[in-house]
Amino acid sequence: MKYKTVKKLARVEQTIKKSKFIGTAKPVANVKEAEDFIQEISNEFKKATHSVFAYRVGLKENERFLYSDGREPSGSAGLPTFNAIKTTEVTNCGVVVIRFFGGIKLGIGGLIRAYYSTAKASIEQAGIVEVSIRKTVKICFPYSKIRLAMYLVHQFNGKVVNEDYGKNVQLIISIEEDLMEQFAKALKGKTQEITFC
Repeated sequence: MKYKTVKKLARVEQTIKKSKFIGTAKPVANVKEAEDFIQEISNEFKKATHSVFAYRVGLKENERFLYSDGREPSGSAGLPTFNAIKTTEVTNCGVVVIRFFGGIKLGIGGLIRAYYSTAKASIEQAGIVEVSIRKTVKICFPYSKIRLAMYLVHQFNGKVVNEDYGKNVQLIISIEEDLMEQFAKALKGKTQEITFC
């Protein structure tokens, strides 16, 4: 299974009718990381008029998200910021948009456009990447099967995480979740001596 997220921390700024909007996007692994990131940016911009945020972590039934209007009118800031995350199809991403009010009111429509465009620009600046969900498994085999085992691991884009050369060889490998079933079938099809342990 694959999902999209942002590659790195990134920040953009834009001025709309004298109000300065500063958007910061960051990859986050869980809710705590997202909350820490939001707190960090809010502390950095203590004098800001508004601090708006949105985050989304996890996939499908494990998805968690939250957004806040940061004292802007209801629905004018947090939801547009979250919608920028949704339309770019990223998860494990936090976005904070800071506003320094410039004296000219933007109206609800203007606020929605400003927060959405700032959030979306910060996500794009952070770079969108596709990530594969990987599983870790252990395989065991006699020394005589080491070449075959390594061939199969590489054929299925596996990565060796740890290795133990005792009586037999034990490898802990990381492999894409989507390829796990095919990998298991390939092991059985080639030999009975390479097994999951």
